[in-house]
Amino acid sequence: MAALETYMDNIPIRRKFMQLYILCVLVPLIITDSVVFYIVGGLERTREYHKMVNIANSVSYNINRMVDNAGEIAKSIYTNKNANTFLDQRGGRRAHRAARSRARPRASRPRTRG
Repeated sequence: MAALETYMDNIPIRRKFMQLYILCVLVPLIITDSVVFYIVGGLERTREYHKMVNIANSVSYNINRMVDNAGEIAKSIYTNKNANTFLDQRGGRRAHRAARSRARPRASRPRTRG
């Protein structure tokens, strides 16, 4: 204890105030600011994570709804007698035309510009 007293007595007053300022003002300020920045940074990371999860869930829901809607439309067309008949007739003509074109190749005609 006597060694500490002797050491403190030999230090100029300006240096004593500087040490007191550093130990009692700057060190606690740096520690508390570091803790606050760490907490705020963690909260920000958590907030961003939850925001991204919500966006991913929203996109997933929208894609599922689009697929479900497409399935419902296809089911509605399939079970609708008029739409089904119309599509069968259109498909029948196309199939007939496609079969006919495979049976005999078309003669090539010269192209004219007009």
